[in-house]
Amino acid sequence: MGYVYAVEADNGMVKIGVSKNPGRRISEVCKKADCHPLRKYVSKNISNYSELESAALSKFKNENSTGEWVDCNFDVVSGFIEEKVNKIGVNGKERRKIRVTLDAETWEQFRGLAKFLKKDVDQLLDEAMKQRIESEKTKGK
Repeated sequence: MGYVYAVEADNGMVKIGVSKNPGRRISEVCKKADCHPLRKYVSKNISNYSELESAALSKFKNENSTGEWVDCNFDVVSGFIEEKVNKIGVNGKERRKIRVTLDAETWEQFRGLAKFLKKDVDQLLDEAMKQRIESEKTKGK
């Protein structure tokens, strides 16, 4: 588990990276690059953070990039990462955690609901978790 981050530096470049401790890593990167962070984006803690970083770097590789630094609009980069994070849904470990917390009767009811809706159980869990995340975002506003 780890985080994908994007940092807009005062030199106009955006750094895309991953870390298990993004706050510390962002400070280290900016110090090494002799720049100051203007804006930061840090994803939620996800299991496939390295794959997401690779996808973001691949997406923006033609934007006058130097390694993990890209000359691109920060909002575009952070928006791309956020969109991908939201599409990830619930990972396998989170699904197992949900299954363990449900008693056998409730789990069977949930499976019955998935069958009735003609959906895979994991797909239904993903949808429920996405709705919960959206609901928590709305409450936070």
